[in-house]
Amino acid sequence: MGFEPAGLDALFVVNGKYYSERARRQQAWESKVSWRDIFYFISPYLLKSIIEAKASEILRLALLKKERLPTGLSSLDDQNFQTISVQLKVLGIIDMQAKQATDGKMYKFWSLTAAGEKLMYQMRAIPATVEKLDSALATGEFEGDPVKAD
Repeated sequence: MGFEPAGLDALFVVNGKYYSERARRQQAWESKVSWRDIFYFISPYLLKSIIEAKASEILRLALLKKERLPTGLSSLDDQNFQTISVQLKVLGIIDMQAKQATDGKMYKFWSLTAAGEKLMYQMRAIPATVEKLDSALATGEFEGDPVKAD
């Protein structure tokens, strides 16, 4: 690539707008969040491919909830979201592919890479013990869980 992308713990400022009942108008919002947190919010939804718009919606709702802001009539800045998609792709934890959906239209679908799936399990799975989680991640076999990492 010729450059070193920011790591998972680097911070990024995401912004958008929400409707404030109190002010009775659109207000700007922002959330300072790490790439790890962004991935934490969306990764479980990417176990099966979802369209990019759904990934954006999931992230928008998670960030507004984190900031304790109303989610109705809200938006996530699209340029911020496009940067997020590029960064997660460059980090090798998501894959994006244009595919035809059931409605016949072409959409960009997001899914986890093998590295992304492994990272999601490390972040989201509740281990019985640390040793069992390390073993499961090494073998791709999760006791009691039909999902196997490739």
